[in-house]
Amino acid sequence: MEQFAGLAGLSEEDAAEWSGMAKVCLSQLRGLLKQNFDEEAQGDLLCTAAASLLFYRYALVRKARAEESFSAGDLSVKTGDGTAAARTLWEESRGALAPWLESPGFVFERMRG
Repeated sequence: MEQFAGLAGLSEEDAAEWSGMAKVCLSQLRGLLKQNFDEEAQGDLLCTAAASLLFYRYALVRKARAEESFSAGDLSVKTGDGTAAARTLWEESRGALAPWLESPGFVFERMRG
């Protein structure tokens, strides 16, 4: 939660509202881990990946709720979309954890002809 709060720029109290989704992210990643994953040795990678996934989901929710631009007289404001940066962060964190993740969508098989 501390990593997520830092990424999102939230106080610990505000970040705590996302604790349920944090558990979902962590459980989702644990479900993808290989059996030989040593959580004591690589736990920091798992926590960073979970925080990054949570931050990506947080950015998507914020984007879904936000208005992209508004005008007031001569003043025009456009909000940035941080979802691309959040996705990149998530992909990099998942990449660091990749050696310990199962690859359910990729299988080597031998074909006999």
